[in-house]
Amino acid sequence: MKRFAPDQTLSTRLTRLIRDWWTIRRHGAFDAAHYRAQLERTRFKHRLALLHYLWAGERKGLTPNPRFDPRLHRLAFDDVPPAGAALADAIRRGRQAPQPVGEDREAPMPAIPVEPPGRPLALVCHVFFQDVWPELEAGITPIADLVDLFVTITERPGAAALATRIRARFPRAVVLVLPNRGRDMLPFVLLAGAVPLSRYRAVCKIHTKKSQHRLDGAAWRRALVGPLIADAARVAAIGAHFAAHPRCGLVVPDGSIEEDPSLWGGNRVRTRALAARLGVAVEHLPLRFPAGSMYWISGPLVARIAALGLGWADFEPERGQTDDTTAHALERLVGLLATAEGLDMIEAGRLG
Repeated sequence: MKRFAPDQTLSTRLTRLIRDWWTIRRHGAFDAAHYRAQLERTRFKHRLALLHYLWAGERKGLTPNPRFDPRLHRLAFDDVPPAGAALADAIRRGRQAPQPVGEDREAPMPAIPVEPPGRPLALVCHVFFQDVWPELEAGITPIADLVDLFVTITERPGAAALATRIRARFPRAVVLVLPNRGRDMLPFVLLAGAVPLSRYRAVCKIHTKKSQHRLDGAAWRRALVGPLIADAARVAAIGAHFAAHPRCGLVVPDGSIEEDPSLWGGNRVRTRALAARLGVAVEHLPLRFPAGSMYWISGPLVARIAALGLGWADFEPERGQTDDTTAHALERLVGLLATAEGLDMIEAGRLG
């Protein structure tokens, strides 16, 4: 006999099943043919197939239609009832259903409650190393009233609890838990298109960088984050500079601008291919980019990044790569796009 958690008694689960069955049936969101194709036994009638999905299919990772992945919905919303159907929950929320994520297809960012920007500046923080979050939280707290905050967290043990903690500390923040793909770059690209971040005058991009292949990984992270969000005065000065200088594309950490051609690594071909998507030729440009992928970036330059149209399938599965990935190519492309479009790249320390 199936065992249920203390709060998931058989009667409670049956009540939820009936409620969810009725919600989905009324909405017409269940594709019986699609669902039956995932089963070894395919004799289920439409209504029985839906009951099977509600009772066991979702827990087995099966999808109710080609356009909805219950797993992604649960990542986007951490208050989905454990015994209820994610599809029914999505219908009740009135949110766009995320598509399945696969090696050879794209999926959109889970639905985000988009509101007009509350402030002219935004801060996007990606959290992979959860133990680093307290350090970044301490840096973000003094400037929280100056920025709209977006936090993405890599799906791994403890991610949901951390998301809850961040929402409690920063109630206005948008917090998402996402699959481990594309390092800090894919979450930023997805947010850029979904929010869109280009609505802001400038966006600060930081992350829990450790660079475990380097002995000075933690020190490097602090050297990158510190100049960008040093205090409220620094952030205000950066915002004022973007407002007064429309040709400013990037404000970067002090000493982070790299120009050594050897730092192309294995990323030259990928970077050129990405630039070609935007009709930009970078072959003749000298390599110049902010190492570490942390910076303030102007709204118009964010729009260019979003226009690349990159999605899940454009980024490699995570295998600890240190070179020759789409994320590494994007790191270089950001600086090259600024150069190609005649935008300034300035160190934060020069702004006060």
